[in-house]
Amino acid sequence: MDNKEIKVVIIDDVADAIDNISFLIQAYPQFHIVGTSSNIHKAKKLVMDFMPDLLFLDMEIGAETGLEFIENIKGFITWKMAIIFHTAFDKYMLEAIRNQAFDYLLKPVLPDQFKLVINRYLNSLDKETKTSLPSAPINNKCAFWVQTVFGDLQLVRAENVGYFKYNAERKNWEIIMDNMPRLQMNNLKASKIEKLSPSFMRVHQSYVVNTDYLFMLRDNKCILYPPFDQVSEIVISREGKKRLMDFFTPSDF
Repeated sequence: MDNKEIKVVIIDDVADAIDNISFLIQAYPQFHIVGTSSNIHKAKKLVMDFMPDLLFLDMEIGAETGLEFIENIKGFITWKMAIIFHTAFDKYMLEAIRNQAFDYLLKPVLPDQFKLVINRYLNSLDKETKTSLPSAPINNKCAFWVQTVFGDLQLVRAENVGYFKYNAERKNWEIIMDNMPRLQMNNLKASKIEKLSPSFMRVHQSYVVNTDYLFMLRDNKCILYPPFDQVSEIVISREGKKRLMDFFTPSDF
Protein backbone atom coordinates (compact mmCIF):
# COMPACT_ATOMS: atom_id res chain seq x y z
CA MET A 1 0.00 0.00 0.00
CA ASP A 2 1.27 3.52 -0.74
CA ASN A 3 1.48 6.35 1.80
CA LYS A 4 -1.83 7.87 0.78
CA GLU A 5 -3.68 9.44 3.69
CA ILE A 6 -6.77 7.50 4.75
CA LYS A 7 -9.63 9.85 5.61
CA VAL A 8 -11.78 8.80 8.57
CA VAL A 9 -15.17 9.99 9.84
CA ILE A 10 -16.60 8.86 13.19
CA ILE A 11 -20.35 9.04 13.91
CA ASP A 12 -21.66 8.18 17.36
CA ASP A 13 -24.19 9.84 19.67
CA VAL A 14 -21.95 9.14 22.67
CA ALA A 15 -19.00 11.52 22.98
CA ASP A 16 -16.93 9.00 24.99
CA ALA A 17 -17.24 6.46 22.16
CA ILE A 18 -15.93 9.02 19.63
CA ASP A 19 -13.06 9.86 21.97
CA ASN A 20 -12.20 6.17 22.42
CA ILE A 21 -11.95 5.46 18.67
CA SER A 22 -10.09 8.75 18.13
CA PHE A 23 -7.56 7.71 20.75
CA LEU A 24 -7.11 4.18 19.38
CA ILE A 25 -6.61 5.33 15.80
CA GLN A 26 -3.73 7.63 16.81
CA ALA A 27 -1.48 4.56 16.72
CA TYR A 28 -1.87 4.50 12.93
CA PRO A 29 -0.33 7.67 11.40
CA GLN A 30 -1.73 6.95 7.92
CA PHE A 31 -5.26 7.57 9.23
CA HIS A 32 -6.53 11.14 9.46
CA ILE A 33 -9.81 11.94 11.23
CA VAL A 34 -11.45 14.58 9.06
CA GLY A 35 -14.65 14.84 11.06
CA THR A 36 -16.82 13.49 13.87
CA SER A 37 -20.49 13.89 14.68
CA SER A 38 -22.92 12.94 17.42
CA ASN A 39 -25.86 14.41 15.50
CA ILE A 40 -27.47 12.17 12.89
CA HIS A 41 -28.88 15.16 11.01
CA LYS A 42 -25.41 16.67 10.55
CA ALA A 43 -23.75 13.32 9.85
CA LYS A 44 -24.94 13.08 6.23
CA LYS A 45 -23.45 16.47 5.33
CA LEU A 46 -20.24 15.49 7.11
CA VAL A 47 -19.88 12.32 5.03
CA MET A 48 -20.74 14.06 1.77
CA ASP A 49 -18.38 16.97 2.42
CA PHE A 50 -15.31 14.93 3.38
CA MET A 51 -15.91 11.72 1.34
CA PRO A 52 -14.08 9.50 3.85
CA ASP A 53 -12.30 6.27 2.96
CA LEU A 54 -13.35 4.72 6.26
CA LEU A 55 -16.53 5.40 8.27
CA PHE A 56 -16.97 4.35 11.90
CA LEU A 57 -20.72 4.30 12.43
CA ASP A 58 -22.72 3.72 15.60
CA MET A 59 -25.56 1.25 15.09
CA GLU A 60 -28.04 3.22 17.20
CA ILE A 61 -27.95 6.98 16.68
CA GLY A 62 -30.93 8.56 18.36
CA ALA A 63 -34.10 7.26 16.74
CA GLU A 64 -32.28 5.99 13.64
CA THR A 65 -30.13 2.93 13.14
CA GLY A 66 -26.81 2.97 11.34
CA LEU A 67 -28.31 0.67 8.72
CA GLU A 68 -31.09 3.18 8.05
CA PHE A 69 -28.52 5.95 7.81
CA ILE A 70 -26.55 4.03 5.17
CA GLU A 71 -29.73 3.18 3.27
CA ASN A 72 -30.61 6.89 3.12
CA ILE A 73 -27.23 8.01 1.77
CA LYS A 74 -26.06 5.09 -0.37
CA GLY A 75 -27.49 6.62 -3.54
CA PHE A 76 -25.17 9.60 -3.02
CA ILE A 77 -21.96 7.64 -2.35
CA THR A 78 -19.88 7.85 -5.52
CA TRP A 79 -16.54 6.88 -3.99
CA LYS A 80 -15.20 3.76 -2.27
CA MET A 81 -15.96 3.87 1.45
CA ALA A 82 -15.54 1.03 3.97
CA ILE A 83 -17.95 0.98 6.91
CA ILE A 84 -17.13 -0.35 10.37
CA PHE A 85 -20.17 -0.48 12.64
CA HIS A 86 -19.68 -0.19 16.39
CA THR A 87 -22.36 -0.87 18.98
CA ALA A 88 -23.06 -2.37 22.38
CA PHE A 89 -25.53 -4.81 20.82
CA ASP A 90 -24.62 -7.87 18.74
CA LYS A 91 -28.18 -8.36 17.46
CA TYR A 92 -27.39 -6.20 14.41
CA MET A 93 -24.29 -8.14 13.39
CA LEU A 94 -25.84 -10.43 10.77
CA GLU A 95 -27.81 -7.63 9.14
CA ALA A 96 -24.73 -5.41 9.07
CA ILE A 97 -22.72 -8.10 7.30
CA ARG A 98 -25.52 -8.61 4.81
CA ASN A 99 -25.39 -4.89 4.08
CA GLN A 100 -21.70 -5.18 3.13
CA ALA A 101 -20.21 -3.73 6.29
CA PHE A 102 -16.45 -4.16 6.31
CA ASP A 103 -16.48 -5.16 9.97
CA TYR A 104 -18.31 -4.89 13.27
CA LEU A 105 -16.94 -3.74 16.64
CA LEU A 106 -18.64 -4.30 19.98
CA LYS A 107 -18.53 -1.59 22.63
CA PRO A 108 -16.55 -0.94 24.64
CA VAL A 109 -14.03 -1.17 21.83
CA LEU A 110 -10.87 -2.76 23.21
CA PRO A 111 -7.37 -2.09 21.79
CA ASP A 112 -6.76 -5.69 20.69
CA GLN A 113 -10.14 -5.87 18.97
CA PHE A 114 -9.54 -2.53 17.27
CA LYS A 115 -6.04 -3.54 16.13
CA LEU A 116 -7.38 -6.75 14.57
CA VAL A 117 -10.00 -4.90 12.53
CA ILE A 118 -7.67 -2.08 11.44
CA ASN A 119 -4.96 -4.51 10.34
CA ARG A 120 -7.54 -6.44 8.33
CA TYR A 121 -8.58 -3.18 6.64
CA LEU A 122 -4.97 -2.25 5.85
CA ASN A 123 -4.32 -5.75 4.48
CA SER A 124 -7.32 -5.38 2.19
CA LEU A 125 -5.83 -2.16 0.79
CA ASP A 126 -2.49 -3.89 0.23
CA LYS A 127 -4.17 -6.72 -1.62
CA GLU A 128 -6.19 -4.31 -3.73
CA THR A 129 -3.07 -2.35 -4.69
CA LYS A 130 -1.11 -5.47 -5.66
CA THR A 131 -3.84 -7.18 -7.67
CA SER A 132 -5.65 -4.34 -9.38
CA LEU A 133 -4.82 -3.20 -12.88
CA PRO A 134 -4.40 0.48 -13.74
CA SER A 135 -7.53 2.35 -14.68
CA ALA A 136 -8.57 2.26 -18.29
CA PRO A 137 -8.15 5.53 -20.21
CA ILE A 138 -11.81 6.36 -20.83
CA ASN A 139 -12.40 9.32 -23.12
CA ASN A 140 -15.58 8.25 -24.87
CA LYS A 141 -18.59 10.47 -24.16
CA CYS A 142 -21.13 8.66 -26.37
CA ALA A 143 -24.56 7.87 -24.93
CA PHE A 144 -27.68 6.06 -26.14
CA TRP A 145 -31.20 5.24 -24.95
CA VAL A 146 -32.30 1.77 -23.87
CA GLN A 147 -35.89 0.84 -23.07
CA THR A 148 -36.09 -1.14 -19.82
CA VAL A 149 -38.46 -4.05 -19.13
CA PHE A 150 -40.68 -1.56 -17.27
CA GLY A 151 -41.03 0.61 -20.35
CA ASP A 152 -38.75 3.38 -19.05
CA LEU A 153 -36.00 4.93 -21.15
CA GLN A 154 -32.57 4.67 -19.55
CA LEU A 155 -29.70 6.77 -20.86
CA VAL A 156 -26.58 4.59 -21.05
CA ARG A 157 -23.17 6.16 -21.40
CA ALA A 158 -20.67 4.15 -23.42
CA GLU A 159 -17.96 4.77 -20.82
CA ASN A 160 -19.98 2.75 -18.27
CA VAL A 161 -20.40 -0.28 -20.55
CA GLY A 162 -17.90 -3.12 -20.28
CA TYR A 163 -19.36 -5.36 -22.93
CA PHE A 164 -22.50 -6.78 -24.54
CA LYS A 165 -23.47 -10.45 -24.39
CA TYR A 166 -25.97 -12.23 -26.61
CA ASN A 167 -28.57 -14.20 -24.62
CA ALA A 168 -29.47 -17.15 -26.85
CA GLU A 169 -32.41 -18.14 -24.67
CA ARG A 170 -34.03 -14.70 -24.73
CA LYS A 171 -32.72 -13.98 -28.23
CA ASN A 172 -31.53 -10.50 -27.31
CA TRP A 173 -28.39 -8.63 -26.30
CA GLU A 174 -27.56 -7.77 -22.69
CA ILE A 175 -25.56 -4.71 -21.59
CA ILE A 176 -23.06 -5.40 -18.81
CA MET A 177 -22.18 -2.33 -16.75
CA ASP A 178 -20.36 -1.86 -13.45
CA ASN A 179 -22.50 -2.58 -10.35
CA MET A 180 -25.75 -2.43 -12.31
CA PRO A 181 -28.34 -5.02 -13.40
CA ARG A 182 -27.99 -6.30 -16.94
CA LEU A 183 -30.11 -4.32 -19.37
CA GLN A 184 -31.92 -6.16 -22.16
CA MET A 185 -31.74 -4.78 -25.69
CA ASN A 186 -34.49 -6.16 -27.89
CA ASN A 187 -34.57 -6.30 -31.70
CA LEU A 188 -31.03 -4.99 -32.11
CA LYS A 189 -28.29 -6.59 -34.21
CA ALA A 190 -24.59 -6.57 -33.37
CA SER A 191 -23.89 -4.32 -36.33
CA LYS A 192 -26.21 -1.71 -34.82
CA ILE A 193 -24.52 -2.01 -31.42
CA GLU A 194 -21.14 -1.29 -33.00
CA LYS A 195 -22.54 1.95 -34.43
CA LEU A 196 -23.54 3.19 -30.94
CA SER A 197 -19.90 4.04 -30.18
CA PRO A 198 -16.60 3.86 -32.09
CA SER A 199 -15.24 1.89 -29.10
CA PHE A 200 -17.73 -0.99 -29.42
CA MET A 201 -16.39 -3.93 -31.44
CA ARG A 202 -17.75 -7.42 -32.00
CA VAL A 203 -15.14 -10.03 -31.09
CA HIS A 204 -17.38 -13.12 -31.20
CA GLN A 205 -20.89 -13.95 -32.35
CA SER A 206 -21.98 -13.60 -28.71
CA TYR A 207 -19.81 -10.69 -27.51
CA VAL A 208 -19.28 -7.02 -28.31
CA VAL A 209 -16.62 -5.37 -26.14
CA ASN A 210 -15.91 -1.78 -25.24
CA THR A 211 -12.32 -1.55 -26.49
CA ASP A 212 -11.64 1.31 -24.07
CA TYR A 213 -11.57 -1.38 -21.36
CA LEU A 214 -9.56 -3.94 -23.35
CA PHE A 215 -6.31 -4.83 -21.55
CA MET A 216 -5.03 -8.01 -23.20
CA LEU A 217 -5.91 -11.19 -25.09
CA ARG A 218 -5.19 -14.41 -23.21
CA ASP A 219 -6.12 -17.95 -24.26
CA ASN A 220 -8.66 -16.68 -26.78
CA LYS A 221 -10.37 -14.55 -24.15
CA CYS A 222 -10.55 -10.81 -23.60
CA ILE A 223 -9.11 -9.48 -20.33
CA LEU A 224 -10.53 -6.09 -19.37
CA TYR A 225 -9.45 -3.23 -17.16
CA PRO A 226 -11.20 -2.64 -13.80
CA PRO A 227 -13.99 -2.67 -12.89
CA PHE A 228 -14.39 -5.60 -15.31
CA ASP A 229 -11.05 -7.28 -14.57
CA GLN A 230 -12.74 -10.29 -12.90
CA VAL A 231 -14.76 -11.13 -16.02
CA SER A 232 -13.61 -14.37 -17.67
CA GLU A 233 -16.46 -15.21 -20.03
CA ILE A 234 -15.61 -13.07 -23.07
CA VAL A 235 -14.32 -15.46 -25.72
CA ILE A 236 -12.85 -14.14 -28.94
CA SER A 237 -13.18 -15.72 -32.38
CA ARG A 238 -10.44 -15.89 -35.00
CA GLU A 239 -12.17 -13.18 -36.99
CA GLY A 240 -12.65 -11.06 -33.88
CA LYS A 241 -8.97 -11.33 -33.01
CA LYS A 242 -8.02 -10.24 -36.53
CA ARG A 243 -10.35 -7.26 -36.31
CA LEU A 244 -8.77 -6.19 -33.02
CA MET A 245 -5.24 -6.67 -34.32
CA ASP A 246 -6.01 -4.60 -37.41
CA PHE A 247 -7.78 -1.91 -35.39
CA PHE A 248 -4.89 -1.38 -32.96
CA THR A 249 -2.06 -1.72 -35.48
CA PRO A 250 -0.81 1.60 -36.95
CA SER A 251 -1.46 1.90 -40.69
CA ASP A 252 2.23 2.41 -41.44
CA PHE A 253 3.42 -0.49 -39.27
